[in-house]
Amino acid sequence: MPLCQKGLLNAYKGFNNVKTYDAIQSLTVYVKNLEQGGQMAKDIINMSRIIDCPDCENELAEIVNHLFKAAWMLKATLRS
Repeated sequence: MPLCQKGLLNAYKGFNNVKTYDAIQSLTVYVKNLEQGGQMAKDIINMSRIIDCPDCENELAEIVNHLFKAAWMLKATLRS
């Protein structure tokens, strides 16, 4: 995990870390990271439209779908 964390923090400084072993707080941080990743992918989709790259746009649309679906499922779990 330390190498993954180091790579993520080098790639994106705003990546939130889990600071506790409490399940609800850990999942909340995970949901925020998923949603933030989805928003970033949406921004890249807009760039791919500008440069006329439909294959990137299509693949990123699937990634956005997976990220927001995972966030939605975790939110539903946390609400229970």
